[in-house]
Amino acid sequence: MRRITGRARNGSWQAMTERCCRGKRLSGIPRALMIYKFFPMAYQYFKTLGFNVLLSPETDDKIIALGQEMAAEETCYPVKLLHGHMEWLARKKKVDYIFIPCIHTIRHETSGVAHNYGCVYMQTAPRIVASVLGLSERAAWS
Repeated sequence: MRRITGRARNGSWQAMTERCCRGKRLSGIPRALMIYKFFPMAYQYFKTLGFNVLLSPETDDKIIALGQEMAAEETCYPVKLLHGHMEWLARKKKVDYIFIPCIHTIRHETSGVAHNYGCVYMQTAPRIVASVLGLSERAAWS
C-alpha cells in the first residue's frame, strides 16, 4: 500500500483524483469544512477498496453560487460552501457516493480540554445538506 502525504507530485490533489479507471464506482470528497484535512486518509481508504476518488474543485464563483442556490436554511458561509461542493459532485460529476462524515468532537494538539466540539451546524451539516440536495433519491448517500 502506497502512503500518501503532502500534495501529489504535480502539486495538486485534483489532478491525482481525476485519473479514473473504467468500471469502478466513483466516490466524491467535498473540499469543504474539515473533510479536506482528512483527504489523504480518505483517498487511500477508498482507493484500497477499489473506488475511483474525485475531489471537488477549489471554491470559485460557481461553487459559491451553487451553495447559495441550494442552502435552504440560514447558516454560516462554510456550511453554504459545503452545499455547493456536494451539489457539484452530485449534479456535475454524478458521483456514486459522497464521503462526508459527521464530526462531533476532535482533539486538537494544543488544546487543554479532553474534547473540542464543533458547532451544531458542522456536526449536522452532512445530514442537512444530503436532505436538501435529495441525495438519497439520487443514490449518492447511504
